[in-house]
Amino acid sequence: MDKSWIGLTSRASTEYVNGVNQFLDFAFARSAIDGLIWCPCVNCVNTYQMTRQDAFDLLICDGFLKGYVRWIFHGEVLEEYSSTIRCDEEERDLELGHDVNDLLNDIRGQRDMNVDSENTEFRDGVREQYQGHRIDSSKFYSLLKD
Repeated sequence: MDKSWIGLTSRASTEYVNGVNQFLDFAFARSAIDGLIWCPCVNCVNTYQMTRQDAFDLLICDGFLKGYVRWIFHGEVLEEYSSTIRCDEEERDLELGHDVNDLLNDIRGQRDMNVDSENTEFRDGVREQYQGHRIDSSKFYSLLKD
């Protein structure tokens, strides 16, 4: 569908008015709920729902939102675009799968056995150092008392 009319400066031109009507035909056929669509005028910015006549009036008076060329709020689906996103998401999920499993294991309290043995060795080393310092501290304090 030709969307070049969106950038026209003269909203009173036949081309712009025809473009607005084609847009409204498209939008109401694909996305209207209870006779309303999201209004893509520069003031509403797809945040307010309007009847066809109200949307037409606003699009003529205020103008069509510049840059809104993928009418995602009005039923436009780009198969090529959506399949590319799907493939990228699947690849990312495969790459992140290992990290997600690690995260879930952390949440459940399950750890990799190698990590646990490393942690145990570390804790034992710290304990030995602490015991050694405690003995040295005891000797020091006994010297102070004397």
